[in-house]
Amino acid sequence: MKVTERLESTYRNLAPRWNQQGGDAAYIPDHRTASAGFAPRSLSLSFTHLNSLLLDRDLAHLYGVEDLVKRLLFPVETSFYINPQAVRVCAVKAPGDINRNDQQLLRRTEEPGTDHNARVWVLKCRQCLNIYGSNSTDGWERKCPKCQKGKAGLTVPTERDGEDWTREEHIIAFQLYNKIEFGTIHMRNPEVIELAALLGRTVGSASLKLANFSRLDPFLKRRNIKGLPHGAKGEEAVWFEFARDPEWLAFESERLLAEREGRSVEEVAQIETDDLPPPGKEREVIVRVRVNQSFFRRRVLSAYGFRCCVTGFSVRPLLVASHIIPWAIDHTNRLNPRNGLCLNALHDRAFDSHLMWIEPDFVIRLSPDLRRVTAESKQTVEWLLSFDGKQLILPKRFQPDCELLAKHALGARKKLELIRL
Repeated sequence: MKVTERLESTYRNLAPRWNQQGGDAAYIPDHRTASAGFAPRSLSLSFTHLNSLLLDRDLAHLYGVEDLVKRLLFPVETSFYINPQAVRVCAVKAPGDINRNDQQLLRRTEEPGTDHNARVWVLKCRQCLNIYGSNSTDGWERKCPKCQKGKAGLTVPTERDGEDWTREEHIIAFQLYNKIEFGTIHMRNPEVIELAALLGRTVGSASLKLANFSRLDPFLKRRNIKGLPHGAKGEEAVWFEFARDPEWLAFESERLLAEREGRSVEEVAQIETDDLPPPGKEREVIVRVRVNQSFFRRRVLSAYGFRCCVTGFSVRPLLVASHIIPWAIDHTNRLNPRNGLCLNALHDRAFDSHLMWIEPDFVIRLSPDLRRVTAESKQTVEWLLSFDGKQLILPKRFQPDCELLAKHALGARKKLELIRL
């Protein structure tokens, strides 16, 4: 009997029992193999929408079920397991897949492993961010060697080392350059290590590429900070392409990274998705805007070392990348990090409301109208006003644009004059 016929017959026999237990078995097309076969569903989710497949306990003990699952459901090279307790078939076969020990498949390679017919896969521990090599045959059960006492990892292949960097690789590296904290571009940084593992290059090569973008950074040039005097033309091409069309390249960099990691661009950019409309043009437009806003946020916050430039506050969830001139008003400076300030949520609100402004000489000013508050708010307002006249904490790069600050300050003063009138 053919594999498809065996599986179909199996599910037909088990369907009544499956339905009695609260699940159901249904005939679902398998789009990955361009064929159709019976597949179980848990509640309303089918295996075509999940990376795992829930099976009835009886089915797990049928003769040849492992072979059926592997041959029909996972036609490509796959590492999978059947948990006899939960009866869970879990596939680890493509970048982005996560095994039962929270180890994520970062990249598949063709380098031979240490097991028979195995290839080296690059895994990332989602708990401690450790990156290591694994045989493709045991990716499904791997534990992190660093934090889970798993067996020692294999060497991460660097098969791309020594070859010219492609445009795609330059864009992905540029994306990290804009998001990494200044002064942390070194071989011990987990983000640099991950970039190297993702691209199949040595950590030293990835670190050098990131540092070399600094030779094109005009603000760093003024501080006499340089990369290699003669870098690659690809760095220049990407840098000036971003200068011409920052919104397009920012989104493209996130999209390329998401594609490499086997994740959605929404997940990579860490944007809110709960309130997004159904798939379509409207959703695409909103996602693009939010992805670019996320790019701007990380670019600004990293420039300030993830510290509020007014208070020095450093609790990251409470920090905001505030536009000096709002996103909706100045299209040309939407992604310009010099149009941004890293503020805590309260000072960000005051800045947006023109109750706070920054003079072109970087002196902080707060509106005297803040004193018109109730007794209950007096302590908070006094804390806000305590920063009036103090110097702004400047970033190590992307210093705020004085002209943009002056424009915002002018708007704040006009609002203050209207209130007094």
